[in-house]
Amino acid sequence: MVDSAYGEEQQLAVGFLESAFSGDSLASANGVWDPKTDVTSSREYIVIFDSPYDPTGGNVVYTGTGTGTPSSKWADIGNGYRIDNTNPAVTPEMEEIARSSWFNALYVVGLDRLNDNSPFAPTGKMVIKPDLYPLTTNDTYRYKVQNDLTADEMKSQFDKVNVYPNPLFAYNSAASYSGQAFDEPYVTFSNLPNEVSIKIFSLSGTLLIELAKNNTSPFLTWDLKNADNLRVASGMYIAIVHNPQLGDKVLKFAIIMPQKQILKY
Repeated sequence: MVDSAYGEEQQLAVGFLESAFSGDSLASANGVWDPKTDVTSSREYIVIFDSPYDPTGGNVVYTGTGTGTPSSKWADIGNGYRIDNTNPAVTPEMEEIARSSWFNALYVVGLDRLNDNSPFAPTGKMVIKPDLYPLTTNDTYRYKVQNDLTADEMKSQFDKVNVYPNPLFAYNSAASYSGQAFDEPYVTFSNLPNEVSIKIFSLSGTLLIELAKNNTSPFLTWDLKNADNLRVASGMYIAIVHNPQLGDKVLKFAIIMPQKQILKY
């Protein structure tokens, strides 16, 4: 590998994959890299690891042994596996790499043979030029969070204030995610500024309840109960969302309550 950004050059550890699965029609798990005319069927991919090659033979082969805790018959590069930890050369870092998907592969290369008419003889050189510079665990990203929004940004966000589900039909399916019972529906107001009050009216103009919040959460829920703690009926409702700096936002939403059957005794 030649790293032109840092002026470094080194030889990387390389391995290859084989498949013994009967569904891979061109597979041949014989310990020899011999790609066929369709690599998606032979599964003999080349893996270029993000680790240096050890000319003394000290690189640990990521292969299954049938031993260890727990045992594994083969390495599963797509999902990770538990490498044989009875091997004294296996370090905790190698165990972590083996458990991760695609190990520490820098590239996975698949090559197709042009034909099967002659024995495979590797010749030539293939150059891989990445479109983007590869990232490593040594790369660091720093983010600066903008705490204060401009007046235009605040107004744009306030224009996105919404209520969902709209219409609320029979029950709120999100209740199952929040841990509430299906018979305890609610609607959620979203994209709210920190300080907000919400007045909910019926179409006749009757004020049913006023909600308020003064925190950083962009959400506020209403349990469909009025100021007397009584569940409202099915119908259309109007919510006026007010913020002291941004003014009012009017929302219309519908509630369709589930049918109830009262048993007679």
